[in-house]
Amino acid sequence: MLGSTLAHRQLLRGSPFFSRLGDSEADAILAQATVARYADGALIFAKGDPGNSMMAVLRGRVMISSPSVDGRQVVLTTFREGDVFGEIALLDGKERTADATAATDCELLVVARRSLLVLLERRPELAHQLLIVLCERIRRTNEQVEDFAFLDLDNAVANDEIAREVATALRSDMSKIGPCRVVQNESSDLTLAAVPRVEEVAAAARQAKVRTVLKGTKRLVNGEPVYAIQLVDPAQPSAVFSNSMIVSADARTLYDFIQRNAPQFYNLIGTNLSPVPTRPRNRTASDFMAAGRTLMDRRTTTDCDRAIECFEKAVAADPSSAEAYACLAIARTGRSFLGGKPELAQLAGASAQKAVALDPQSALAHRALSFVLEQKGDLVNAREEALRAIGRNGIDERSAGHVASFTKMLGRPDLALRWLRIMKHLQVQPGNESVIGDCLADLCEDERAEEAYHQTLELHPDLPDGWAGLCRLRMLKRDFAGAAELWSKNEKNFSHFDFTPQMAAQVHFFSRNFAEARRIYAELALKDSEGGGKFYGAISYQSALGFLELKTERKEAGQNILNLALQHELDQLATSPRHPEILYRTAAIEAALALKNSALVHLRAAAIEGWIDFRSLELDPRFDGLRGDAAFKEISESMVTRVASLRRSMPTDSSGKRKVQ
Repeated sequence: MLGSTLAHRQLLRGSPFFSRLGDSEADAILAQATVARYADGALIFAKGDPGNSMMAVLRGRVMISSPSVDGRQVVLTTFREGDVFGEIALLDGKERTADATAATDCELLVVARRSLLVLLERRPELAHQLLIVLCERIRRTNEQVEDFAFLDLDNAVANDEIAREVATALRSDMSKIGPCRVVQNESSDLTLAAVPRVEEVAAAARQAKVRTVLKGTKRLVNGEPVYAIQLVDPAQPSAVFSNSMIVSADARTLYDFIQRNAPQFYNLIGTNLSPVPTRPRNRTASDFMAAGRTLMDRRTTTDCDRAIECFEKAVAADPSSAEAYACLAIARTGRSFLGGKPELAQLAGASAQKAVALDPQSALAHRALSFVLEQKGDLVNAREEALRAIGRNGIDERSAGHVASFTKMLGRPDLALRWLRIMKHLQVQPGNESVIGDCLADLCEDERAEEAYHQTLELHPDLPDGWAGLCRLRMLKRDFAGAAELWSKNEKNFSHFDFTPQMAAQVHFFSRNFAEARRIYAELALKDSEGGGKFYGAISYQSALGFLELKTERKEAGQNILNLALQHELDQLATSPRHPEILYRTAAIEAALALKNSALVHLRAAAIEGWIDFRSLELDPRFDGLRGDAAFKEISESMVTRVASLRRSMPTDSSGKRKVQ
């Protein structure tokens, strides 16, 4: 039997059933408790086992899971140090509704049902206290759940049909357990209602007179729908129950999910909900992570290097923190993107994998992994990891912007705009509108793109995104003098950003001012021999420099530079054969080398995989040797047709204008 201590009493009172007990009552129960130890991976109890005890986590983590209809184990939740679970079994003794497995080596405080029943017979005042708690729970469960529209992640639109189905299933199955009321949220804008802000959750709950909100998402994985369901406390809007499951298209399987988890839903709704407890933060690690995030937002190479140092110190201070490793992975990936340190890409991958290993349920860890996959050129799986993160932790401003970025790169700026609309809706502070401008520019919605870039200039005058976007827009419209003037006005104030010389080089390159373009690209290539390819127009420094050398008397040097640049792109293509940007860069180099057939093959593949920037293609001098070719014209025209089709898919307002936000 276990002796009573202050810590043990506090642990016991973590359960709503025992929160009202005095010291003597708590000590009486603890006197009947034992300590059980389980190795990592050991089964604590299985679904269907008799419910003969309540448990509290003294050390380690316990994973609660349940088999889905297709035989997969679905993780319902994870209990950590200080959490209490299985209280209902103390009273009804019914079968366990899920499996419990040690996620690490752990120690559990165990209160056996038979011991408690004997104690209640000797101490009737304890029974009285527990009856009070049960009555309060029943009273609370009479005002239950508000069901928001589910968000279809594949199309970034609300799916009200799923919400109705979930509400019907909950209403039917939870009422079999106890008093229950389930209402559906009504809103004129279902998509934004599916991603409510904190204050909107609270307001909707007050209006509907409920104390719990249910929301969720749906997406397709390998042709099968994946549903993620979350219960949220309006007073403390953090998911207290979160579950992702794969089911077939048969609606009965979703109903089966609700039916199987109805007791879990009911138990959670009937308690004083609070955020899922997390491992206590190491203060030193927390301070370094906060400093690192601030530095990352500044987006210069110097600040990124300093951010990496902060996150490395956070990892050193708390090597068991998945959050610290995830932040380090994101910082290393971001710095690798800025160029000059290619070795950081591999280090970023190791950090992301470590974060996922430490906490497979961490949304931030999966988001970090998605950045790493993007850096490797695996855009499809990068987007999948970003969506997986949303399924685990819901949608916030950063995750919506993250998915928008991948969606745009995969050739769907129209769909990216839907995600950016969600991002703007969730923003606490005004965000960077330049990505909206980039999507609109890709769709040739130039007037609205210019509005977005100007708004970025007003909101973030310290960043180059606004004027750089405007400069590119001038260039795409062949206003090279206007682009050069805009660059000249901003060059001095933004000389510490890599954007600045890149934009100058591209303006000179597209306007055929080859001498000045060659000078700038040579300087850029000295700083980062593999850089440039991820900037507007996908012009790597080496490919531009090699082409420009061909325009001088140094033709052999130009050939050598282009051949090396081509080999680099082919190596990238070997691991990312469907990446539209890499395909386009490869085609451009092959065109510069007069490798007509292979250039056309790769350019066509780029268009198929999502490259739609036909205006940069029209301006890019590396393709000059192909402009008279019928196949080249056909590929270019296919991009024009594709953009026109995407524009038609954009929603319109009552006046017929396309809505973008």
